[in-house]
Formats: sequence, C-alpha cells, structure tokens
Amino acid sequence: MISRFIKYGGLTGKVRAMYGNRLKSDDFKKLASINTVPEIAMFLKAHPGWSGALDELTMADIHRGSLEARLRNHLLDEYQRIFKFMSREDRPIMAYPITRTEIDQIMLFLRFLKAGRPQDYVFSAPSFYENHSRIDFDALRECTSYAGFLDVMRGSPYFPPLVALTLPGGEIPEYPVVETVLRAQYYHTFLTAVDKHYRGEIQSILRRSVGMQIDILNITRVVRLRRYFQIAGKDIWNYLIPVHFKLKPAYIEALFAAPDEQGAQEILNSGPYGKLFSAHSFTYIEEYYYQQLYDFNHAYIHSGVPSVYTAIAYLTLRDIELKDLINVIELVRYGTSVDRAPTKIVSI
Repeated sequence: MISRFIKYGGLTGKVRAMYGNRLKSDDFKKLASINTVPEIAMFLKAHPGWSGALDELTMADIHRGSLEARLRNHLLDEYQRIFKFMSREDRPIMAYPITRTEIDQIMLFLRFLKAGRPQDYVFSAPSFYENHSRIDFDALRECTSYAGFLDVMRGSPYFPPLVALTLPGGEIPEYPVVETVLRAQYYHTFLTAVDKHYRGEIQSILRRSVGMQIDILNITRVVRLRRYFQIAGKDIWNYLIPVHFKLKPAYIEALFAAPDEQGAQEILNSGPYGKLFSAHSFTYIEEYYYQQLYDFNHAYIHSGVPSVYTAIAYLTLRDIELKDLINVIELVRYGTSVDRAPTKIVSI
C-alpha cells in the first residue's frame, strides 16, 4: 500500500486538481442560457478546464463543428500528457484511448465507404494517435471496397474479426454488427492487459469497471433492439458483446422477450443493476450507461486508492463532461429548449 502511494501519489494529486477545474452544474446552467455558439466559446475560453482548447482562437472562425473538434482534440491532448506521465509498466493499460480512437476512425471511414465517398475521409485525431497506431489511416481514402479496406486492416488486431464479417458480393456488413465486434476487440485487449500487468485489488477494480460497462452496453443494445428492430430472439447475440459480468444469458433473453415496456422496466428494476434503473428515469436508454460510468468513477476519484485507475477514472469523467458540453452546444446552435434536449445532461 505504501509503495502504491509513493508511485501514484503525485499522479493522484495532479488528477484531483485537474478534476477540480471541471464544468459544474451551475456552469452548465449558464451555458444553456447562452444564445450563440461564439458566446459559448468565449465562456469556455475563460474557464480553466477548457481554456487550453481555445488558445489562439478567433471568434470569426467559430461554428459548431470547429468548436466541437477543438474540444475533442483538447481531451485527446490531455490524455497524451497523462500518458507520458505514466510509468512504463502502466503504459499498456493506458493505451486504451488509442484503441478506442482507432475504432472510432474505422467506424467513421466505413460510413464514408458505405456512402460511396471514401475519398472524403480524413484522420481527425492528433498525430500522437496516428503515430502509435498500426493502421495506415491515410491509405483508407484509396479504398473503394470492403475487400480493399480489409487489406489496410491486415496486420492490425482488428483484421481477424473484420474479415470474419465478409459477406458474399463484397457488401459492407451491418454497422451495428461491425461496431459490436470492434467493441468486443477493444474490451478483450483491455482485459488481456489487465490480467497480464495487475494483480489483487487494482486488477479487481479494472475488471469491475470494464464488466459494468459491458453489462450496461449490452442492456442498452437489448432495449434498442426490442424497440426499433424486428429480429428473432436467437439473433440478439450477434449484436451483443460476448462477455458476461453480472448479467446471465437468461436475464438478457427475458429482457428481450418482455411483453411490453412496463414488463421490460420491471426486469431492469429487479436485475443486477436495479438500483441504477429505479433511481433514475432517463428518456434515452444510453444515459443509464453514462450515469453508471459517472457514479463509479466520480466515487473513485474522491476516495479510491491511488493507482493507474485514478488516471482512467479522470479521463472517463472528462469524456462524460465533453458529451454533456456538446449536447449544450447543439441545443444552443439549433435553438432547442433544454426541456427538449436529445440526451439528459448528467449533473456534475
């Protein structure tokens, strides 16, 4: 325990100080009352948690897309600084945002490919991520088919699951199915690194964090499949990450087969995550995922033992903060009432 405090004490102090600069509930209320996107940019430029994203910014260049891109890249740069601060033995586990960025870029490219515009794809993350990736993202723009895309993916950890999705005639696989296999690859990579490099309490925390994420993501997917897609019960497993933490297959099948929304809600309330689903009433099922992430990581930042997970918890909370911030920007840009927000802002 003492060695852990020596090793991670400085990191924990740094992270907690950085977290103190986050946007809080009152800040979000002020942002939601602003009338234009440039005014939001001015507010953020004066805020200690986001001012770095808007250095050398001229208000004449600000619009929704450019502001959101700057904010996203600011968090990617923040991760880069923390990554360099970590010890060499922690770097394999801290590489998870690079994996996530790779997956985001793959999914973005496939959207362009399916739309017949692969040449319009541009790698949009800081060069640090491209330099640490085994994927030649620039080569993707030359791909005109799924087979050509697979050639670029060859040699990456994503090639085996992606090639397994190859369809007759070279059609691009369903987007949700591709997303599922890539998410599964992401979590497999993370858990493999956890088991290789950690033991005891920290290994347990890392595995519990990932397990809860997978469970809530699978619940979210089942609820969406129930509501919006006509598929047979046996086919739901094609859309779910094949890892079970607290959820049993029988529970997932019962949730999907519930006779109506009330029945599904009762199953959610009585299941392993019943406290989460009974304590909150979100319009959009995805918000339960972010609430669970927030609750777990907020508690760890404040009271968890210093460890590599301190950095992960901080970066996770910043991701949620960015999600909420982008929601506000879009509300202001399109003149939407806060009461009609597309997703609920998590109170932070």
